[in-house]
Amino acid sequence: MTIERHGITGNDDEAASKQTIRVPTIFQLAHQRGISTAIVAGKSKFSIYRIQDSIDHSWIENATSDRVADQVVSLLKQYQPRLMLVHFAEVDWTGHRNGWGTPEQIRAIERVDQALGTVLDTLRQMDLDSQTTIILTADHGGQRKTTW
Repeated sequence: MTIERHGITGNDDEAASKQTIRVPTIFQLAHQRGISTAIVAGKSKFSIYRIQDSIDHSWIENATSDRVADQVVSLLKQYQPRLMLVHFAEVDWTGHRNGWGTPEQIRAIERVDQALGTVLDTLRQMDLDSQTTIILTADHGGQRKTTW
């Protein structure tokens, strides 16, 4: 799909606040079918999805993996959404700050792994693992340290 069709031209907080997604998203399609939706994201640029009226529950904040996992668990316990996007940002931030593949980034990956384990354990304990779809993202890999 091209930029001209979907309308997303940037990948940061400023772009998210000024853009509108011009194609149906999975959240809109689910919402139209009565499927409850949620987003928990550790980067504020995911706020672009709040513009849509198809997200039933959301928590979007620049946050650590533990904090994201805590919010996922909270939303699962309160609302049992059937479709949920979960974004862990810590690996990306650590890679930009300390370099890709550094010991610091490996520890960040381990923290995300533990946080994801908490989410999966909660899904199993609540017997939601067969009826809840989690779209999991953790940003990208890379090669060099980035200075901003």
